[in-house]
Parts: sequence; structure tokens; C-alpha cells
Amino acid sequence: MRLTQYINEKVGVQEALDLIFKNCDPYITESKGDGIGNLYRGSDRLKGNTFLKLKPRKDRKPKDSSSKFHNMANKYFKKHHGVNARSEGVFATNNSDSAKHYGKLGVVFPIGEFSYLWNPIVGDLYWDVSAKRKSPSEVGFLERIWMKILGVYSTLETDDEYEQRIEDVIKSYKSTNLQKAIVSNNEVMLFCKEYYLIEYNFYITMIETNNET
Repeated sequence: MRLTQYINEKVGVQEALDLIFKNCDPYITESKGDGIGNLYRGSDRLKGNTFLKLKPRKDRKPKDSSSKFHNMANKYFKKHHGVNARSEGVFATNNSDSAKHYGKLGVVFPIGEFSYLWNPIVGDLYWDVSAKRKSPSEVGFLERIWMKILGVYSTLETDDEYEQRIEDVIKSYKSTNLQKAIVSNNEVMLFCKEYYLIEYNFYITMIETNNET
């Protein structure tokens, strides 16, 4: 359990609620509680667990993106926002279907002081700006001809143009208006020392219990 402190399924609903209200006030205050929506995260760690206390990795490795993109994005997040966001951030979204792609669905609650980054026009940085990208060197001769005939040849980028586009997108990330970030359904990167990850069904039971009191 190198990076994870487990508070396992033996934790009762009321005890879980008490921990959230005691330790997550900055997040609850800024997100205005349940009314605005939740930030979800998929994780295999939730298999067999309902309530986890986790420390974010500082050396996160990419799952879907390339190492080249990962390192390039870190470079520009560090330059413009002061953090290696792709390595250190806790990735979350209000889009539960998107979160489920990465594992069992959980609800995220940063513990104590936290910060965040998001972009109103970026659902997922890698897939939005990189996954479908092709450079001229990646396109065959006949494909280039057809792309030119169809008028889409201009969408091809040199490596320098590609890197500049990534930097321009990263420069436009925001660190304010968490409520808008949540309802955008876009990717939100959280930065905190620790956070709770609560299995979705257990979280619903917590909400129902809290509403009854």
C-alpha cells in the first residue's frame, strides 16, 4: 500500500459523511455541494472497497496518450501554470460514462486546500488535440492527394505547428469557477495532498442518509 491508505467498506455511512464534512470543506464550499453535480473518477482500486483515502501520484504515467505528448503537455503546464499537471493531477469529470472507461465509478472529494485546472473547450486534452492528429510525414502519398482534392490538406501540421497548438490550448486553461468546470462535463485536473474516492453506490447511500437527517 505504497500510495494508498485504505478506509475500507467497514466504515459506516455516518462515519463517511462525518469525514467528508470535516475534511473537505474547501471543496464543498467552492463546488456548492451536491446541487451542482459531482466529479467522478474511474479506478480499479474501488473493486472490493467503498471508501478510500488516496495520495495523488507525482509520477503518473500516461494510459492512453503517448509519452511524447505527456512530456510535452507537462512542459507547457509547468511553464504557464506552474505544475506538471499530466503527472501530478487527479483527473476527474462530471461525465460518469467517460470516468467508467478507467475503472469502477467513484466520486472524488479533495481533502483540505486544493487547486484545479480545466478548459471550457477541452473535454479531454489528448483526444481533443492529439489523438486524431496527423503530420505530413504520417500520411501516404495517395492519401495526401485525396486530402488535397477534398480540401482538407491544410489540417495537416508540422511537428512545430503541432507543439505550438498544444501550448496555445494549455495557455487557455483556467483555475477558477469550479462550478462551471463541473457542469462543463470536461476533464478537471485536481491538485491536493490527499483525496477521498467513494464508490458510487455507497455515495448514493451517503446522500440519502444525509437527506434524512
